[in-house]
Amino acid sequence: MNVYEAVKNTVTTRQAAEYYGIKVTGRGMARCPFHHDRYLGDKLIRETEGIVLWCLEGLHRLVRNGFEFSISDRARKNLEDLMENENNIISFLNSAGYVRREEGTYASSRRLYAAYRKWCEDNLERPRAENTFKKYLNENAETLGLTYDKNLPGRNGKTVRGFRGIHVEVRTE
Repeated sequence: MNVYEAVKNTVTTRQAAEYYGIKVTGRGMARCPFHHDRYLGDKLIRETEGIVLWCLEGLHRLVRNGFEFSISDRARKNLEDLMENENNIISFLNSAGYVRREEGTYASSRRLYAAYRKWCEDNLERPRAENTFKKYLNENAETLGLTYDKNLPGRNGKTVRGFRGIHVEVRTE
């Protein structure tokens, strides 16, 4: 999954607009940030040559990259920040004292979700639904260094579903 797909699956258009300071109405409409500038057309006409050169430069770069869009480090950082602000599961996984990602460890989906709920409670965050939490971990397991397993050892000789490569550090019971 590339950065664009990750953002698309995590952040709504409304959240992205509001993150960048664009006000969205209750009906999902937004006013163009340039709407108040009555002379925008005149300004753009004066800059036509620069705009065309900028477009051509971008087209040449796109052709050079085999029609793959490049992402600057700054843009990548902005996307990561936006995703983390809108998805507290990422913040939970990056926090200290709740879970530890380490090879050779494992945790059941139930214990992971309980630790996540504890983190949300401690940080005054609203927890996502269990299915959303598990779906996020499944879809991003490779990126997170986790492996989904349907047969992890549980209590009393039973097997449970969960993830390898992560350990719950906080007491959840």
